[in-house]
Amino acid sequence: MKSLALSALFVAATFISFSQETVEKKPAKLTEKTVPVQQTTPPKPISKDGPYMGKEEQIKEVLISGEIPADFPKHVEGQTPEAYKGIVRSWLLKHESLVKEEAYAKLLAMKEKKAAGK
Repeated sequence: MKSLALSALFVAATFISFSQETVEKKPAKLTEKTVPVQQTTPPKPISKDGPYMGKEEQIKEVLISGEIPADFPKHVEGQTPEAYKGIVRSWLLKHESLVKEEAYAKLLAMKEKKAAGK
């Protein structure tokens, strides 16, 4: 009887010790079908000068409604002031119906001058 109990204890101990082994998993190989997914986060507006780089009044002055539309481009963290100005100019040129005539004429003149300089 003792040998049966010892054998059962030995088998149980062996089973438990093997069940606790960890198998080292190898990283999956990248193939054409497995492509890592990059997580993207939307850019955050800069709070220091506000979403319009502190130019809210100037922007409102060139718009017919005097209000900044919801889809107006906002300055984002890491964006240079020059890059933001270029984005704003492009937006204003694409939305001629929202821009005052004299402001739109100045934008066109700047665009033509820049194109002539290239």
